[in-house]
Amino acid sequence: FTPDDLADDLADYYDRGSSPGIGAGTTGIAAVYRPMPGLWTVVNGIPGNGKSSWLDWYAHCLMLTEGWRFAVCSPENHPTHRHLSKLIRIHVGKPFHEGATARMSRAEMEDARAWFAERVRFVAPHEDDRGGYSLDNVLDLCAAEIRRFGVKGVIIDPWNELEHHRPPGVRGDEYIAQSLIRL
Repeated sequence: FTPDDLADDLADYYDRGSSPGIGAGTTGIAAVYRPMPGLWTVVNGIPGNGKSSWLDWYAHCLMLTEGWRFAVCSPENHPTHRHLSKLIRIHVGKPFHEGATARMSRAEMEDARAWFAERVRFVAPHEDDRGGYSLDNVLDLCAAEIRRFGVKGVIIDPWNELEHHRPPGVRGDEYIAQSLIRL
């Protein structure tokens, strides 16, 4: 490419700048984190400190404010209806389970389930699939939902629950780098 080939793109970039990303209605977080289609985020931290809960909440914000659809692969959240109940609790803003004060009604639960049916696809390899929860299988399932359902966001949570087949002689950091390139 020559600079002349890039003239229109350069002028557009000069006029508009780079995309600021999406705030998703989260004023405080938007000051430091603004996702956008085509980019990916790694959420990392100490086990049990709420990474998955935060990710569910933020995905809900993107669904609510931006209309995003998600493919979710969460092997540690089985059975999957338990994960859906967590999302529903976020959406309704009331406890899901019996015995809790101000528990959501069945109608609120059903309305929220229908709302998520338009926005979320849970993906999991079939039990007979020889590749299991390999990165390639999960990516193939997510790619199918991107084509079929118009998914804008993919959640793979947690990384360590995938089946990793690191080739002999490949260091751990090299394997992760190769996996990130595939992502």
